Parts: sequence; structure tokens; C-alpha cells
Amino acid sequence: GNGRGRQVRGAILMLQAFAGERGAPGGAADEEAARTRIGGRPNEIADALEAVFGAVYIDLGLDAARELIERLFEPRMEAYVRGEGDRDYKTILQELASQELRALPVYQIQDRGPDHQKEFTATVVIAGETLGTGVGRSKKEAEQQAAREAHARISERRAARPMGGSVDGAP
Repeated sequence: GNGRGRQVRGAILMLQAFAGERGAPGGAADEEAARTRIGGRPNEIADALEAVFGAVYIDLGLDAARELIERLFEPRMEAYVRGEGDRDYKTILQELASQELRALPVYQIQDRGPDHQKEFTATVVIAGETLGTGVGRSKKEAEQQAAREAHARISERRAARPMGGSVDGAP
């Protein structure tokens, strides 16, 4: 009935407040923000989510618990399927760079702003060439953005290259 919907909405609002965000849970920045705000590690946040899902299940039943989980996580799952999820671009880039360029990425970090509003800029350099830049609220987020840009750039070059050619044009 109407009471259950109100309780599910209340649980969603509480979880969103707990995670420190307005939309669906997701992203390194959200996790970092939540950790900073509540001092929790990802496994502590997971434990809290599990407790809330368990309480909703016990108090309101399986349908309400399923509805809550779907409303919270469906947008993130759909984004992931579309290729927009929380992929670890640093790891993907490291593998691609070692295969394609025979070199590993090096990240250079700059930060600016007061401690409570720091903004980080990461530049990724591979084999002496700057291939990506990213900006974020954390070093990790900025590095992921830089890695994503570098990955896209290397992938485009690879796609544009004639079959069997090498990166530097030598046979």
C-alpha cells in the first residue's frame, strides 16, 4: 500500500543522504565524498547498505527490498552495460600502454584550492608523450579521467593504423 511506498522512499532518501549524493550511487568521487563525510571505508558502507536492505526485507518483505535495490542500483547497472560504468581506466590503460607502446603510464598530479575544496589535475605521460589530462575532487578521480582520455587516444590511433603496421610507422 501507500505506507510501504513511503517507507521505501524514506529508506532511499536515508541511503542517499548516507552516501552523500542526490542521484544513483556511483563513481569514485561519490565513494570518496561518502568516505570523507562519514569516515567509512567501502566495506563499512557495504555493511550499512546490507543492514538497511535487511531491515527493509524483514519489515516490509521481499518486494519492497527488491524495489529499493532496483531503484538504487538500476541506473548504475544500465550505465555500466552501456560502457559508462566505473571502469578502472588506470588498469585498462596500463595493459593497453604496455601492449601498444611498450611503456607504462606515469601520472603527474597538481592540486589547487583550500583543503576542504581541493581540485586535482592529473596528467598521464606515456613514453615521454602527454596523452591525457583529468580533473577531479580526488587524486584517484583525476587519474581515472586522465587514463580514460589517454585510453581513448591510444585506441583511436590503433583503429586508424593500417593492419599489421606498428605505432612508429616502422615495418
